[in-house]
This record gives sequence, structure tokens and C-alpha cells, in this order.
Amino acid sequence: MNSRSRHQHFTLTAVIVCLLCLGIAAVAGADADPWMDRVRQAVEDAACARNGFAHNRVEVELHRVRIPDEFRHATDITVKLPDYDDAIGPVTARAYFRSKGKTLGSIAVPAHVKVFADALVTTHRIGRHDVVTTRDIESKIIEVTKMVKWAMTDADSVTGQRAKRTINPGQLVDRRWLEEVPLIQRGDHVVMEYSSGTVRVTANVIAMEDGYRDEEIMVKSSQAKRLMPVIVVNENTVTPTR
Repeated sequence: MNSRSRHQHFTLTAVIVCLLCLGIAAVAGADADPWMDRVRQAVEDAACARNGFAHNRVEVELHRVRIPDEFRHATDITVKLPDYDDAIGPVTARAYFRSKGKTLGSIAVPAHVKVFADALVTTHRIGRHDVVTTRDIESKIIEVTKMVKWAMTDADSVTGQRAKRTINPGQLVDRRWLEEVPLIQRGDHVVMEYSSGTVRVTANVIAMEDGYRDEEIMVKSSQAKRLMPVIVVNENTVTPTR
């Protein structure tokens, strides 16, 4: 390579480096735009007000938002959320720019609202129909954006519940995956009790289904093998349906 070619090569390299630096500076400048921070904060305020969230449990990301130069002397920014939107996850808000009581204009603000909570996650594999214990769960600050309605946060309300499905380690505890432990479980040996006046008859039977208090289940006697409908009285007793 002759000296002229080397010079052209170095010049081209310098130009590319300069362009890259300008691009990085532009991105950094956009990220540091105080107006974007004001709009982001306004969206966060609106989302927290609508849902009752604490500010330290919410993060807002703006997507392709451009603030016109003529709005940049506004003294107040107000964000309105759609009435039908709970402002969790993807949301398109509208920001209104005002100055001295006069509305300068508004822009659409596509954003993503992330919600975090001290939620319960599993520390061990919980099998279907296993009863949850305190050693199976722990509390962590974790994103619950897609599970705000279902993520469990109170350990006392989870322990003693039964899993409807297998829950793997590290998963958020979803209230839809839990149920109360039935008073009587399939295979339990219970007493069927019948009373009429002074007559009281009892028989040992086997539960063929899970059952809660006052719920109808099927049982069978160990001798007759005949299925009979009964009502659950308590964890040890059932009574024939009338």
C-alpha cells in the first residue's frame, strides 16, 4: 500500500470513528433529555395513582417518543391514561403540555409500565396435591407485570394450601394454582352416619372423591362395593343425601 492509499485509508477510518462517536453522543443525549424524564415521571405518576402502586415499585420505559421544540417551554405536563386501560404493561398515554394556563398541545406517549412487588416464589418443586409449607416459598422483589392480579405476597395465606398443579422451583406463586385442602380426600376411610329420631346408624365407607364441607361426594362400602352419594360433615364424617 503506497503512502497516498494509506492516507485515504486513515482518513476514512477517522471519518467512521467520528460518525460513531456522534451517534453514541446523540443516543446519550437523548437518554439524558430532561423533558423525556419529565414525561416518564408523569406517566409513572398517573400509573401509580390509578393502581395505588408505590413509586419505588414501578418502572416506565418510553418508546419512540419525540417532544416537539415548541412544547419545550411548557411549565406543566399532564398525562392522561385511557379509561379502559389499567396502565400495566404496554400503554399509550397522552401528554398535555401547558404554559401559564394555556395548552400548547399534546402528544401520544407509547410506554411500558413494569410493576415490581415483594412476591412469593418457590424454593422447591411442589408436586400436584402437595401441601405448601414455609420451606417451599420465599419472598423476593420481582417483576409481576403480567401477574399483578395473581401473584401471592402473603406467606400465611399460602402455607397450608394445596397445589392444583406441579410448581417448579423459582416460579412466582400464582393464586390460581392453589386450593384449600379438602376435608376428605379420595381414598380416606370415613364414617357414614345416619340419624332418624332416636335411631342412629353408622357404617365405615371409603371416599371416592375429594370433598369440602357440605359438598356432595361419592363413597362406597368395603363390603357392598356400591357407590352412594353423601354430604361431607367434617374430616371424619359424612351423611347420606336425603
